[in-house]
Amino acid sequence: MSLRFSKLTLLFVLAAAVFVSVTPAQSSSGRLSGKVVDKDGNPVAGVAPWVANIGVDILAAAGIYANVVWSYKDEMPITSDNLFRTDSYNILNAKVGIRRSILKHFDLDAYFGCNNISGTQYPLMVFVNQLPDAYLPAPLKANYFGGLNFKYNF
Repeated sequence: MSLRFSKLTLLFVLAAAVFVSVTPAQSSSGRLSGKVVDKDGNPVAGVAPWVANIGVDILAAAGIYANVVWSYKDEMPITSDNLFRTDSYNILNAKVGIRRSILKHFDLDAYFGCNNISGTQYPLMVFVNQLPDAYLPAPLKANYFGGLNFKYNF
């Protein structure tokens, strides 16, 4: 598969960056409530075995920018005995905006974005070794946001 760009596209896109981050975790033994507990071979509670992020940042002419990030988190135990686990999940986030200098000392940044575009149910926060199934779920639906930043430069 080859990518083809027209002369107009090459003039419009000033910079583009792709980033990839993959993090494997390891098992470990641990302590619980002051007593030594043998957890050899069990994954560490609250740590996903695999976490991955892939994204693209684009900066275009006239100050227009865009960012898209896909995140994956593997299932993980939420108790040291590994009886309770979260599910693995994928999240897609995106943001577009425009940054412009206004006059000599003022900058303006207007943006719009969406987190959890696919509406994935996932745990936002996990309370390790607390009650079984102790977590705060993230919003089920996509979250939209926008903003306007006005900055004075000295």
